[in-house]
Amino acid sequence: KSEVADWDAALAPWQVLANSSNRKNAGRACLDVAVAYEVLGKTDQALIWAKKAYEDYGNKMARTYENELSYRIRVEY
Repeated sequence: KSEVADWDAALAPWQVLANSSNRKNAGRACLDVAVAYEVLGKTDQALIWAKKAYEDYGNKMARTYENELSYRIRVEY
């Protein structure tokens, strides 16, 4: 769904995967949810999911993304 820019439809399966018992898959899914929320203009929600990906599942890419989102939020407000 994300490949055709249907971000709302892409969110549902990623949110299910975010609760997976496989930590690696769950972390990736949380990061995907964060990206989707950012594309949808919901930067605060994106930050929550990026933090979850890093803090709960140790996804290192999410740490960088979290820092970028935090910076953008500070600059925008």
